[in-house]
Amino acid sequence: MISSTVTQDNNNFKHLGNFRTAGDLSGVSWETKDEYSHNDLKYPTNCDFTGVQLQYDYEISGYTNLLNSEAGPVITIKTYKDGINNDPDNIEIYFVRLWNYVVDRPSENWELDSDNKFTNEFPKNRVAGNGNGSIGTVKLDFDNLYSGWAPYRYYLIAGWQKDPDWTKVPVNKIKRIMWSFVPVGYSGDQKEYLDNSYKYEVDFKNWSVTGNTYLCPEQVAKVPTEIRMCDDYDDIYNLTPERVVNEYNKLGYNGVVNFYVGASHYYDKKYNGSRMETITDYPFNIAFEEWYKDYVKILKSKNMDIIHSISMESVDAPESWW
Repeated sequence: MISSTVTQDNNNFKHLGNFRTAGDLSGVSWETKDEYSHNDLKYPTNCDFTGVQLQYDYEISGYTNLLNSEAGPVITIKTYKDGINNDPDNIEIYFVRLWNYVVDRPSENWELDSDNKFTNEFPKNRVAGNGNGSIGTVKLDFDNLYSGWAPYRYYLIAGWQKDPDWTKVPVNKIKRIMWSFVPVGYSGDQKEYLDNSYKYEVDFKNWSVTGNTYLCPEQVAKVPTEIRMCDDYDDIYNLTPERVVNEYNKLGYNGVVNFYVGASHYYDKKYNGSRMETITDYPFNIAFEEWYKDYVKILKSKNMDIIHSISMESVDAPESWW
């Protein structure tokens, strides 16, 4: 599969792509340790999300699960057990079901069937509304973030009780946060091919982070240099174009970018019954196309031109092209 994340104006961004197997999974990630920026531009590592609140509106469309479905989007949070190190045994993983944090969702069964015992308890003081799997508002208070399916479970004898699997997430040592998305009918098996390349899109709107959010001052741009920039899509397509171009500017690059599109990721493909094959009636996948349009747009806003360096080979060309 292929995906990209593209920023927009007014604290809006979108994540979109193409699913091709029933085992595909894509994500939007925030790494607390900056693994991608130039050494002069890395933001400091701060694993403590205590006192942070995040709110945004979402809109989901295309071939992916809605927020209220059984395989709906979740947040996967990796935390350190103790100090930061690369030992995999030092990592704990929590799955946060996003539907629980839709503040305008309708009342759940545990709210309706419990004699108002739990009404508005989670998230606290929310007002039930018309939020649904496709569109609504998520609010995450990191001081009250829990993994698990729901805060309450129904028992035949005892009725609605606290769910024992409902676990508070330790947010003072977060390594990574990832919003994950899977195709309709997700099975986890990447050998189970879909019959086409299916598009999906998730729009994040009115993104607002408040509370204890300060990381560092914005880096001042270097003095412009006569040296020009070369870059390539295959190595940076996992980053947003805005982040990439802003780093050019901060490092003192200007004027023109020689940009190599590459061979591996810009075609659209589907399974033809025996192998993956390039789709010939329209060659680009939506993730690449939206990423590249945005990249060129942001370059132009920085008064930079681009040399499009395009590679034509395709390892998944149809036999008629051979």
